[in-house]
Amino acid sequence: MEKESYQMVDMAYPGGISLGEMVKTSVKKPLLASRKNCTGCMACVDACPHDALSAHIASDGHIYPLFHPERCIRCNRCTKTCPVINRYDHERKGCSQLYVAWANDANLRMHSSSGGVFAAVATEILKENGCVVGAVMDGFDVRHRLIEKLEELPLLQGSKYQQGDLTGIYRKVEVCLKQGRKVLFSGTGCQVGALYTYLGRKIDYTGLLFTTDLICAGFPSVFPLRCFLKNEPYTIKSLTYRDKSDGWYNDKQKRISSQNISILTETNQRIKYSGDLIYTVFSSHLLNRTSCLNCRFAKAYRRSDLTLADFWGDKDYPEEHYKGLSAVVVHSPEGERLLSESNVTFHRTSWNKFLPYNHRMVNGRFRFLNLHPGRIFAPFFFSHCSYGVLKQLYAVVPVTWRWFPYRVWHGVIMRLSKIGSRRKVKKALENMEA
Repeated sequence: MEKESYQMVDMAYPGGISLGEMVKTSVKKPLLASRKNCTGCMACVDACPHDALSAHIASDGHIYPLFHPERCIRCNRCTKTCPVINRYDHERKGCSQLYVAWANDANLRMHSSSGGVFAAVATEILKENGCVVGAVMDGFDVRHRLIEKLEELPLLQGSKYQQGDLTGIYRKVEVCLKQGRKVLFSGTGCQVGALYTYLGRKIDYTGLLFTTDLICAGFPSVFPLRCFLKNEPYTIKSLTYRDKSDGWYNDKQKRISSQNISILTETNQRIKYSGDLIYTVFSSHLLNRTSCLNCRFAKAYRRSDLTLADFWGDKDYPEEHYKGLSAVVVHSPEGERLLSESNVTFHRTSWNKFLPYNHRMVNGRFRFLNLHPGRIFAPFFFSHCSYGVLKQLYAVVPVTWRWFPYRVWHGVIMRLSKIGSRRKVKKALENMEA
């Protein structure tokens, strides 16, 4: 396992400075999103001209900005940039169009998590001497990177079930736009919102900036990943989320690629996992950052140009399931042109075929998960419990009698969350039909 990229800090106050440090320093801390509402976008870090903020992982296993009072000149650029403080409205007025789509290039498609639409769109931008921004695996960490060559595109392909560090990427996007180059920015809803608030009115990016966001399931804590890497009986060279070597979806075996995580060992052996600690924590949303349990960016009609996701639940194109299908929601005329000019096959479809299987498009609230003991006591559990006990608490493994009441409570909370999701989807469909 590689050396940790982040320093673990105890954050008693939003932004990273502890209560004791606030008492000692004479510099007033700038107004930033609270720990409860912070999305970890790191736009405030890039906005600061004197590096008075930096990215750190806190005691809950999530990334937050850390305040360095000795460098602060109180310009308040970080406050003006924060999409939470500014109450950035990620909802677009009007009606967005939903398509089922896939890349025509079979190689691009099979190396993507779903239908390869992002890779196809990115290819067109790169051919025009543009830049593409997306998440890459840096060892066992995730970071956002700006690429300028087609050969680098595979780095951005595939899913990453963890939050990345975006420090520095907003500045690079701004530089490219000022040079008059096209930029395709890919991220979650909160990250796209952060880019828009960072750029603000400093630059006219009309016709240059294109954004794609994801139907995001939230960002989990780093605890499960670190625990997995430390305790599995292999020397792990790399980890791949969403292993698609057996296909995106197998209609006969009901195998879904999102349930597969694979590792490459030191002896170059490829091992697949299903129902492991990483996947089960991610799919349950149990250890998501607090802002992800009340996401203000989960909207049907968004300010991004395109929203991309897997088209789970499709029944119209079963012959395309093995290679993968993408759902593409077009929110703007720019997004429509971007899709039509790419090497992509797409067909318009209806929301009622999509939303029931992809509730995170419109549902960002999971209030009952805050009552789960596995969430409340997560730092204690991951510090003091054995790997076997943690798998009984969080993963799909046989449960001993002592943990049976815990799993019953777990089942009740998950059931209530599913009921809430179905209600949210039903309400969204009713509003679309009105």
